[in-house]
Amino acid sequence: MSRIKLLVLIFMNILTLRMFSNENTVLDKIQNTISNQYYVIDYAFGNFISKENKSVIVLCDKVKNLKASKSVKKIYIYEIDDINVELWGELYAECSFYKEDLNSFYKSLGMLQDLSEIGEAHHFGWIGDFNDNGVTEIMFVQSSKTEEGATIEFWEFHDGFFKIILPAKDDICYIMNVNRSLHTMQLERSKYSEAIEEYIIKISEIKWDPKSNLYIENIKK
Repeated sequence: MSRIKLLVLIFMNILTLRMFSNENTVLDKIQNTISNQYYVIDYAFGNFISKENKSVIVLCDKVKNLKASKSVKKIYIYEIDDINVELWGELYAECSFYKEDLNSFYKSLGMLQDLSEIGEAHHFGWIGDFNDNGVTEIMFVQSSKTEEGATIEFWEFHDGFFKIILPAKDDICYIMNVNRSLHTMQLERSKYSEAIEEYIIKISEIKWDPKSNLYIENIKK
């Protein structure tokens, strides 16, 4: 191995250790601010409330549920810098919590589509700046109200508050493919019909509309 490659590897290892250490420090500070009734089950760093400054979304479950399957009881947003961790507020969103990240969950169902362009996969969904406006989106997967499955709902920060930019529907929804350059996603939506005693499947496309700051959905078939 050349000396240059060796130095690069050493530098990357040091950088990774520093980032990991900083994340642990941030999470320790956050856990100390959370009521002892809750504990952190997942988190993600991003530009959730500012294009310039970092923040972190923290999902919590109740401590009394430690031995049960994890579920999301509280969602907090914290502003962070090199020294301080400050609570911005609570996010009142519904979401499911899977044993594995959503990319892995899709693969476990035999769905092998490439979802890497969406952003980071988590137990609750994905986070990423899919519409390229500098603000990190939160793409929640949540249980359908009357269906045995899950749907999706996207949130993003606009003008001082979090806004639902793709509302959830009462259906089972999967992301089939994505196009980051066009800011579009193709969705498969299915809903049970009592009339035919079968699921009706529809394919739709969502596209980011910068004028309304919403994803506009059109049914393809």
